[in-house]
Amino acid sequence: MCSTTCEFNVYGVIEYSRYERILTIGDGDLSFSCSMAKEIQNGLQITATTYDDHDTLLQKYENAKNNIKTLKDLGARVFHEVDTTCEGLRFLIHET
Repeated sequence: MCSTTCEFNVYGVIEYSRYERILTIGDGDLSFSCSMAKEIQNGLQITATTYDDHDTLLQKYENAKNNIKTLKDLGARVFHEVDTTCEGLRFLIHET
């Protein structure tokens, strides 16, 4: 659910306030998180997560390494092995 500062514009795009934090869950190769960070020109408010561990991610997706680097360069936090299906939402989190 969006906060009160989050509104859709006429194009159906969510307007982002620099005071809001963004959490992406299970972002495959992290391209979505990377695109958001580039668009808002700031990754400090972004926490990006993947279901896969770091090594598996790099094996599965050729762009993952560059996306991780871009996110970190922009100040985002990146976590791997985040399984939101676990009972009680317990995470096994490893930051790269």
